Amino acid sequence: MRCKKTFDAQTLSHQALEQVRRSAVQRVEADESPEFVGAGLGLNRRIIYRWLGAYNTGGADALKAKPISGAPSKLTAAKMARLA
Repeated sequence: MRCKKTFDAQTLSHQALEQVRRSAVQRVEADESPEFVGAGLGLNRRIIYRWLGAYNTGGADALKAKPISGAPSKLTAAKMARLA
Protein backbone atom coordinates (compact mmCIF):
# COMPACT_ATOMS: atom_id res chain seq x y z
CA MET A 1 0.00 0.00 0.00
CA ARG A 2 1.40 3.37 -1.00
CA CYS A 3 0.81 6.49 1.01
CA LYS A 4 -0.55 9.60 -0.61
CA LYS A 5 1.51 12.74 -0.92
CA THR A 6 0.56 15.42 1.52
CA PHE A 7 2.39 18.14 -0.40
CA ASP A 8 3.03 18.58 -4.10
CA ALA A 9 5.49 21.30 -5.10
CA GLN A 10 3.98 21.41 -8.59
CA THR A 11 0.95 23.20 -7.15
CA LEU A 12 3.09 26.17 -6.10
CA SER A 13 3.48 29.28 -8.22
CA HIS A 14 6.81 29.80 -9.95
CA GLN A 15 7.77 32.57 -7.53
CA ALA A 16 6.89 30.45 -4.48
CA LEU A 17 8.86 27.50 -5.82
CA GLU A 18 11.83 29.78 -6.38
CA GLN A 19 11.67 30.77 -2.70
CA VAL A 20 11.51 27.11 -1.69
CA ARG A 21 14.60 26.39 -3.81
CA ARG A 22 16.53 29.28 -2.30
CA SER A 23 15.61 28.41 1.28
CA ALA A 24 16.44 24.72 0.76
CA VAL A 25 19.88 25.56 -0.62
CA GLN A 26 20.50 28.03 2.23
CA ARG A 27 19.56 25.38 4.79
CA VAL A 28 21.96 22.87 3.25
CA GLU A 29 24.68 25.53 3.12
CA ALA A 30 24.05 26.03 6.87
CA ASP A 31 25.07 22.38 7.45
CA GLU A 32 21.67 20.68 7.42
CA SER A 33 21.57 17.40 5.54
CA PRO A 34 19.74 17.37 2.19
CA GLU A 35 17.71 14.39 3.39
CA PHE A 36 16.52 16.33 6.44
CA VAL A 37 15.70 19.43 4.38
CA GLY A 38 13.81 17.38 1.81
CA ALA A 39 11.84 15.55 4.49
CA GLY A 40 10.99 18.83 6.19
CA LEU A 41 9.68 20.30 2.95
CA GLY A 42 7.89 17.13 1.90
CA LEU A 43 10.17 16.69 -1.12
CA ASN A 44 12.35 13.88 -2.33
CA ARG A 45 16.04 14.26 -1.51
CA ARG A 46 16.93 13.90 -5.20
CA ILE A 47 15.34 17.25 -6.02
CA ILE A 48 17.35 18.89 -3.24
CA TYR A 49 20.55 17.45 -4.73
CA ARG A 50 19.46 18.66 -8.19
CA TRP A 51 18.97 22.19 -6.85
CA LEU A 52 22.35 22.04 -5.11
CA GLY A 53 24.02 20.97 -8.34
CA ALA A 54 22.37 23.79 -10.24
CA TYR A 55 23.41 26.26 -7.55
CA ASN A 56 27.01 25.02 -7.57
CA THR A 57 27.32 25.33 -11.35
CA GLY A 58 25.19 28.41 -12.04
CA GLY A 59 24.98 30.28 -8.75
CA ALA A 60 21.83 31.90 -7.41
CA ASP A 61 20.59 32.64 -10.94
CA ALA A 62 20.21 28.91 -11.57
CA LEU A 63 17.50 28.77 -8.88
CA LYS A 64 15.38 31.50 -10.44
CA ALA A 65 11.98 30.73 -11.90
CA LYS A 66 12.13 30.21 -15.64
CA PRO A 67 9.50 31.79 -17.90
CA ILE A 68 6.88 29.42 -19.21
CA SER A 69 7.72 28.53 -22.77
CA GLY A 70 5.21 28.45 -25.56
CA ALA A 71 4.40 29.95 -28.89
CA PRO A 72 3.62 33.67 -28.88
CA SER A 73 0.03 34.65 -29.49
CA LYS A 74 -0.86 35.21 -33.13
CA LEU A 75 -3.76 37.47 -32.25
CA THR A 76 -3.41 41.11 -31.38
CA ALA A 77 -5.09 42.59 -28.31
CA ALA A 78 -7.81 44.10 -30.51
CA LYS A 79 -8.59 40.73 -32.09
CA MET A 80 -8.70 39.06 -28.67
CA ALA A 81 -11.13 41.72 -27.45
CA ARG A 82 -13.28 41.17 -30.50
CA LEU A 83 -13.38 37.42 -29.84
CA ALA A 84 -14.49 38.00 -26.26
